[in-house]
Amino acid sequence: MLDGNTVAGNKCDRDGGGIGLSEDLDSTITNNTVVGNVSGPKDDESPAFGGGINVGDTSKGTIIGNNLIIGNRCVAADAAGQKAYGGGLMVWFHSHATVINNTIAANRLVSANSQAVCGGAGIALYLDGTATVTNSIIWGNEIATGSSNYYDQIRLLEKYGFGSTLEIDYSDVMGGEEAAVAEEGCTLNWGDHNIDDDPEFADPGEWQDTEETPSDPTDDVWVNGDYHLKSKFGRWDPAAKVWVFTDYTVLQKSPCIDAGNPADSYSLETACNGGRINMGRYGNTSEASRSHGWPTPGDCTFDCRVNILDLIYIRNKLNQPVGVGDNWKADVNADTKINILDLIFVRSKLNTRCPAQ
Repeated sequence: MLDGNTVAGNKCDRDGGGIGLSEDLDSTITNNTVVGNVSGPKDDESPAFGGGINVGDTSKGTIIGNNLIIGNRCVAADAAGQKAYGGGLMVWFHSHATVINNTIAANRLVSANSQAVCGGAGIALYLDGTATVTNSIIWGNEIATGSSNYYDQIRLLEKYGFGSTLEIDYSDVMGGEEAAVAEEGCTLNWGDHNIDDDPEFADPGEWQDTEETPSDPTDDVWVNGDYHLKSKFGRWDPAAKVWVFTDYTVLQKSPCIDAGNPADSYSLETACNGGRINMGRYGNTSEASRSHGWPTPGDCTFDCRVNILDLIYIRNKLNQPVGVGDNWKADVNADTKINILDLIFVRSKLNTRCPAQ
């Protein structure tokens, strides 16, 4: 098991820049940040697989859950026709992975030669590789060559008569079903609950051409960002380690909030969740972005009733900053201030209860 780590800045010649599984090695990879890793090129003839994570050589029971897989890359050799597959995740050679609640974003397949053969900058399945993907965000992955950059999310590849199979549902994929390209002999099972909407990341990272060499993307540098989902009802800020309520560039919240499989647990998400798991890395974690203000309007103590205890709670928080600790609970009218208007709001709701009460 690999849990709760940051896997960053590693490089391998061919398979698995960040994490590599092979030789029947099944594992559970959870709650990790896999960022800025590089796979390839080994030489002018070898392909590069799995910039972030590579699952190969008959690994059948691998579970990949609640990981942030960003800013990784596979680099194809400069010779024409060389290959790079799976910038974020590669599953191949009779292997299977169960992929749940991951954010796979802004990974790259890179070559200075525009004749390179690249596919699956987000996820690639190859030579009887199979995967089941749910509650995940696959966004902004791209192929960067010496002549152009273009988005490329998912690729299913056939080799030696062995096709690959992907089952995906309750996920946000940039470009929708058309962004999951399946070669002949491969099988794509596209669920009815996938979406193609901007996930509204808080502050996504980016690739920067610091060397000012636009014809050679192999020397671009990854700059980290924040992949929590925007919500005006509360988003965790990992740098300040507080809940923030400043996301007014979105109408209400990210479309990935409360959009995961309704059968999956959301028990680790904080109060003011929508009773359904979020998509992406932080779904069913304590850092899941919130979906509404209060279970019962005015009930800032969360005891399922609005009474004098709520008025006392707000009085004790008057004029304090909303984004500190649990002060947000006292901002019952969601105007980012704790003042007399919140007291008036609670007074108007006195003696109301949750529907189940």
